[in-house]
Amino acid sequence: MTYDKICEVVKELDPTEQHLLIHCGDMDVKVFPKAGKSDEVFTKGNGIRLFAKEMRSENVYTVWVTTDENLQQKVKALCEGHANKNYAFVSSPEILLAAMASATIREIQLRPVNERILSREFSRDYS
Repeated sequence: MTYDKICEVVKELDPTEQHLLIHCGDMDVKVFPKAGKSDEVFTKGNGIRLFAKEMRSENVYTVWVTTDENLQQKVKALCEGHANKNYAFVSSPEILLAAMASATIREIQLRPVNERILSREFSRDYS
């Protein structure tokens, strides 16, 4: 996809240029959401603050892909500042994908049992 085509798609999605920001790097073009009405990029930190503001913090779960101990400390302070301890760190995207695959397999294995139990309960004749 060419730069012009990317700009065309972004313009179609955000004609007033209030929500998206295009960044051209040496090898790529990235489209980022804006943080509020500024021209700053919406970051994961903005996302945590938004979740904490809009949801009960005990319902927010995050996984961070980083080995940077300074960033981990900042995330920990931000989350715990909102009474949230539902965060985890993994060292690479591959670790995160493996964990997600494992959780999906576990869910699939559990689901048929739950569906059989539910269908048996709902199919009883209560007349």
